[in-house]
Parts: sequence; C-alpha cells; structure tokens
Amino acid sequence: KERILPTMQCQTPHLLRDLEGWDSIDADFEWASDEPSVNRYTAGGQFEPHRDGYPLTIVLLLSKDSDFVGGGTKFFEFEQNLAKGSQPDRGRSVLLQPSQGTALCFDGDITHAGSPVIFGTRHVFVASFGIK
Repeated sequence: KERILPTMQCQTPHLLRDLEGWDSIDADFEWASDEPSVNRYTAGGQFEPHRDGYPLTIVLLLSKDSDFVGGGTKFFEFEQNLAKGSQPDRGRSVLLQPSQGTALCFDGDITHAGSPVIFGTRHVFVASFGIK
C-alpha cells in the first residue's frame, strides 16, 4: 500500500491548490492521519485488519476492474480486541469487491482490512473522518 496524496502535496502542490475548495477541506472535518488519500496497492499489497476510529469511512475504487485481480475490503462479523498482536476471527468475514466508481461507506469502528491484490495495480480513494 502506498499513499499518493502526500507525494502530490510535496511534489505538485500547485495541482492541489487549483482544485476548488481544496484549501478549506479541513475547515469542518476532523480527518484520519494522511487522509483523504489515494492508496495504491500492487501485487501482494494489502492493509491489515484495523479500525479507523472515526464516525465515517469512505472507500472508493478508482481503478478499472480489468486493471487488477484480488483486493477488496473485508469486514469481520465479530468484533474482537485488536490489541497488538491479536487478529479478528478470519473465518467470520465478508469480502466486498465493488466495481470502479462504487463507494463503500461504513462506521469506522467496524474492523476491516484491505485484501491482497494478486495481480496488477488497484487505486482506492479513502477518507475516514468526523465533524469537528
């Protein structure tokens, strides 16, 4: 997994400044660290089970369905303590693999994970946030 937005902020800040309202995006919202962002997953790329800790998480697939194999967002049926070293019950989960342009919106306190990409490159817009 690679966060693209921080790279853009460093290397091409003029592009972000030109986007309507980008400079005021933090005015009313509290965002997760380095978000909103675009994550890039290549073969083997994944995001371990976690909770975002914000009232709302949005995951939007940007890549064409034909650009990659695998990936998706896995949700775990039973919440478990995610103390360091513990894992949710991997046998009780559901994997959602939406098509390009489809967003998943969910409570950021639900344990979820980014499933591994098998082949290709998958780009996903992610934002976890709440109102200040």
